[in-house]
Amino acid sequence: MRPNRWFVGLAFILWALTPAAVLLSAMTGIWPFLTIIVHSVMFGTMAYAYGTRSLKRARAEEGTLALDAEFLRLSGRPVVRRSEIIQAFVVPHEKDIFVRLERKEGRPLFVRVKDDAQARSLVASLGLDASRCAAALTVASQVHAMSIPRQMVLFITPLFVIPPLIFLATQLFPRDFAPVLVGLVALFLGWVFGVAFMPTSVRIGTDGIVTKWFHQKRFYPHTRIKTVERYREFVTNKLQYGVKVTLTDGEVVKIPTGQSELAEQEAARLCERIEDARAQGGGSTASTTEALARSDRTVRDWVRALRQLGDGAVGLRTAAVPRDQILRILEDGTAQPIDRASAAVAALSAVEPHEREHAKARVRVAAETAASPQLRVALVRIAESFEDEQAIGSVLEELGRR
Repeated sequence: MRPNRWFVGLAFILWALTPAAVLLSAMTGIWPFLTIIVHSVMFGTMAYAYGTRSLKRARAEEGTLALDAEFLRLSGRPVVRRSEIIQAFVVPHEKDIFVRLERKEGRPLFVRVKDDAQARSLVASLGLDASRCAAALTVASQVHAMSIPRQMVLFITPLFVIPPLIFLATQLFPRDFAPVLVGLVALFLGWVFGVAFMPTSVRIGTDGIVTKWFHQKRFYPHTRIKTVERYREFVTNKLQYGVKVTLTDGEVVKIPTGQSELAEQEAARLCERIEDARAQGGGSTASTTEALARSDRTVRDWVRALRQLGDGAVGLRTAAVPRDQILRILEDGTAQPIDRASAAVAALSAVEPHEREHAKARVRVAAETAASPQLRVALVRIAESFEDEQAIGSVLEELGRR
């Protein structure tokens, strides 16, 4: 799919107003003309984002799609180098199915495929499906999910601080008050635009969802998620899109994607990836998790017991646990983080070198697919410092306290 050239062209026209505003201000001495820069950059960026990401009226280039070891090709012509693709998403849109390919640099690429099965096959062939890596998305500001009263409180509260600051400025800078006033107004506008446009970061793994907006960071395990669905609702006279996550305790979490047709497309992408990640949940058994538990052992004894469990050197009172079963705990997104980390220690204790390398690869994949930052860091540290018994014990002890 080719970008919408009208919006891309509009973006370049708006960006071109920036040097024009600087030149105009310099020639006339009317410096307020510089405020044009703010609008040209902001609206130009919005137009470019819409033009390169929206599928509405985008031009399609037909052909046969093929994926080899080096390139994704369309009718034999290289479209993108495989190593440049860092994420891939299935995006249902109206009557078509698309795959969105995100690159290390540059705009995302959209590929229209025949059906959902073909889309998922392409994502899996790239090794970027939910079973092998977590997804990181950036969506709209959390303000769009708030009620009007909450938005008003958030935007207007700074106004109560400005009058005392203005009074203080008149006392401290009686002769240079005008620049200070301009600075205070700029700070207020910066706050308003910052809150309105600060994006929400979402990481989706096989264990759950992490959302981050400003300093607020929350983790929702899949075991606490009851339903996931897209929503479209009017807030005043604006139609808002997003994904609504209902938790088992009745709490409803809204992840907004915005107000335009592009926002509806983003909501579809986000919802599909969450559902794919939820489908990767495993089925750990109580007997296995019991064997991995610390119980009343010291940290050192616990680590040693896990290593013995992994290399098969168990005692008379401890039943042997098949390695595949330990690995299933490691990869089970519904298992407790401490059980998954303990399984990683046991799995890496394989006696045979080829088994140990195989386990390391699966620990790395488990870390990549985890949304929880604590679990992800713990798995990486276990894999990197596995020979250090004390370091492993510290990792497990720290994770167990959370």
